[in-house]
Amino acid sequence: MTDEVINFVKKRNESIEQRRREFERVMFQNFLGVYSVLDDDKEQTVAIELVDISDNGCLFQIPCHNPKNSASIQHLRKKSSVDLRIYFTEKSYLLIAVSVRYCKEFVDMEGITYFRFGCEFDKSSSSFEALESFIKFIYKFAEHASTDRGDGKVILHL
Repeated sequence: MTDEVINFVKKRNESIEQRRREFERVMFQNFLGVYSVLDDDKEQTVAIELVDISDNGCLFQIPCHNPKNSASIQHLRKKSSVDLRIYFTEKSYLLIAVSVRYCKEFVDMEGITYFRFGCEFDKSSSSFEALESFIKFIYKFAEHASTDRGDGKVILHL
């Protein structure tokens, strides 16, 4: 027997954080479309990949392997603030203002190089309230969601 005391609260919080990140990946890759606005007229945008989101900010990335992204990446690296369009349907989005806090090159496990942008939300914008509710939903979902392991029985009523 070991003398270590297991901290169940810490283990539970780690599990919730892992579920939140898994849920975010599904949401960001399959449901949400996210674009960065490049110009002041809000007409020129570039597709970005949302990596993480929290109450205070978000992390997004742009792959470097696409030559079309090169000018967009250089443009974003020079900006201190950016507007993001977060699409929840094909045509409706929230416009969220963020301050760019850092930009770093990142290579993923498959060897793909990205530029990652760490951003802080402008919480004074009128649309932030809606985004804040969505972020709270992600956290609550991770805390209370169950995993379907396929062990339930399905009864069909015809």
